[in-house]
Amino acid sequence: MKFGRALGIKKGDTVAFIGAGGKTTAIFALAKEIAPPVVVTTSTHFGAWQADLAENHLIIHSPAELQPLDDDQDGVLLITGTQGDDDRLHGLDEATLNALHAFGTVSYTH
Repeated sequence: MKFGRALGIKKGDTVAFIGAGGKTTAIFALAKEIAPPVVVTTSTHFGAWQADLAENHLIIHSPAELQPLDDDQDGVLLITGTQGDDDRLHGLDEATLNALHAFGTVSYTH
């Protein structure tokens, strides 16, 4: 059985992963099971090296930068804030997360 089916995930659902260890692996495994467009983002951070798990990576600074997004995205799109000196991709602020959710795509938060 596929991961998403086991969890009962449907198109348009938002799924949050919490806890220690294995979240990023689970997030991207699940995201790759679902027909595009699939958006992965974080409210905390990802390691910069983990951006390679997505087919596309968009770094944004404000909700206005989401306007070019549409349903023609191929594969998994990772959307994060900027990369810090600690080799981590920063999460999105609440306003940007809310704007992203308004697009109605399936999104996975970490």
